[in-house]
Amino acid sequence: MGARVLAGLLFMATLISGCEERRGPTGQQAVHVVQVGDQRMTLLIAGDEGMRGLTGFAGADGMLFDFDQDVDPGSVVFVMDGVAFPLEIAWFSESGALVGTASMATCAKEPCPTYTADAPYRWAIEAPPGAFAALRPTDRLDIRPEG
Repeated sequence: MGARVLAGLLFMATLISGCEERRGPTGQQAVHVVQVGDQRMTLLIAGDEGMRGLTGFAGADGMLFDFDQDVDPGSVVFVMDGVAFPLEIAWFSESGALVGTASMATCAKEPCPTYTADAPYRWAIEAPPGAFAALRPTDRLDIRPEG
């Protein structure tokens, strides 16, 4: 097995272990309400495949990836293969500080571009284009569950 294939398998194992799919009591994909700067967002909890194969956010504002702790930005990358529409992504540290954003284009043919944060992060939010247009560098993610 080549080093590139092995690195790809390690990447997928890291991505999958950090994003186990969670379902609500009715079997629907679970959602979480968060505050991003001045914006309240209802987010799907990311499953193993993220947005791959989905046609939209099922009425939510985006999708939340939680890696349980800050991760090295090179250890988990985001790739748009199998995603039918462009997305924006925002990364946030464990303290909620904005780490960075990127616009991610669809990719029909491999090798697809990869998207990484500039610094360690715990959470990533994927959302439709324009979702983070008003986000300021000082904005924070408040992840506390709504009561």
